[in-house]
Amino acid sequence: HLATSDVRFCRVQSSRCEANDFYGVLADIDHDLLFNLATGAECVVYDYGSRGTAWPGEDDDVKIPRAIWWGLEWIRYALARVWKVEA
Repeated sequence: HLATSDVRFCRVQSSRCEANDFYGVLADIDHDLLFNLATGAECVVYDYGSRGTAWPGEDDDVKIPRAIWWGLEWIRYALARVWKVEA
């Protein structure tokens, strides 16, 4: 059971991903999430917004939201480069 006080919300906008708005993706991310990612805290992501996009190079039956395969990967890359966080 997860306590309500342990739940956080942050939106990664797929429209920013589709527009290749690298800065916008990072600017929208909550500072609390960035800190937790940078310090290695466990972060669980739920996203039910897939428009039928398959993970690049994977089975077409597995649909992955762009905010995950593009947005979260960009955030991970940026943290690794700027904050020297292990990717």
